[in-house]
Amino acid sequence: MLVLPPRLDPFYKAPAHVIASTEPGGIIKARQITPALLSVTPFNIDAWQVLFRTNDSHGNAVATVTTLIKPRGTAPEGGFKLLSYQVVAGWSPAGGGHE
Repeated sequence: MLVLPPRLDPFYKAPAHVIASTEPGGIIKARQITPALLSVTPFNIDAWQVLFRTNDSHGNAVATVTTLIKPRGTAPEGGFKLLSYQVVAGWSPAGGGHE
């Protein structure tokens, strides 16, 4: 499967009226993906990319993407652990916190 960069992948685009009419946290679209080491060796996981509505630092409606990953197989006693990882983009301490 050819992986397109986000600027060329239509999945990452949503019309402004769709973003504005979706409640914060609402899913605009989702797709199942197959993550692979070096794009060759698949991992033993199920994964989805989700484009959802949120607000920027000025309160404007925007869309962003997250990836959900779930291990395959039976969950251990007590269930799977949850890990959340966020990357800050467009932030600079020298610029007062926002670029």
